Amino acid sequence: MRYAFEQEWRCIRMLKRLERKAGEIYVGQFDPGAIQHIVIADECSIKKELHDLVTTDVRYRDLEIMAR
Repeated sequence: MRYAFEQEWRCIRMLKRLERKAGEIYVGQFDPGAIQHIVIADECSIKKELHDLVTTDVRYRDLEIMAR
């Protein structure tokens, strides 16, 4: 794989192509298969929701949630 050495990827898109949520938060569509891990803090306020998503949505069945 060309970028196998990368530990983190960032996606850059024009803001006008994203959907604006609350305040300065913008979201866009992505390929769920592009994510391998989500690293969260122990005090993450949506920890349960993330775990529920991974266990119920087949698109994220291979996703690993890691606490730091």
